[in-house]
Amino acid sequence: DFVECCTVSKPTTSHHLKVLREAGVVASERQGTNIVYSLAPDFEARWLSIGAQLQGLVTLSAGSDSVTVRQTPAPSTIGA
Repeated sequence: DFVECCTVSKPTTSHHLKVLREAGVVASERQGTNIVYSLAPDFEARWLSIGAQLQGLVTLSAGSDSVTVRQTPAPSTIGA
């Protein structure tokens, strides 16, 4: 379906889906001649955990184009 709706070739789509599958972002299931992809079951929890660890590191000022990045040591649990 990606190939039909977007200007991306089938090999490019397959490559990116393989990378996402290997990274644990998506899961795949063969259904006949098709492979159906979905978000990995634990992806939402992992994504929320990453967001929680990054919370407070970047501050956006309302009505401003400026971004303030707070320098703090990275938690050792990121990527674990």
